[in-house]
Amino acid sequence: MKPMELIFADRLTPGQLMLNDLIGVEDDVVEVIGIADSNAGDDYHVEFIDEFGEKDIVNLKHDDLVSLYVYVEDDE
Repeated sequence: MKPMELIFADRLTPGQLMLNDLIGVEDDVVEVIGIADSNAGDDYHVEFIDEFGEKDIVNLKHDDLVSLYVYVEDDE
C-alpha cells in the first residue's frame, strides 16, 4: 500500500461542501459530518469531527471561503 499525503486542493464556499470533505478549521484539518443552512441561506452551520474524535460546529457566512484538502498517493 502506497503512503498517502494530505494536500491543499481548493477553496470552497460553505454551499459547495459535501459530507466527508476534509476542510481547514483554525489550524486543523477536520472531516465534515453535517451541513445545515439558515432559513435565509446566509449562514451555514458545519458540524465536523477532529483527529481526536471530538465533534464541534463552525458557523460560516455564505461567502466565506474554506480550504479543502484531499489525500493523494505519495510517489516515493
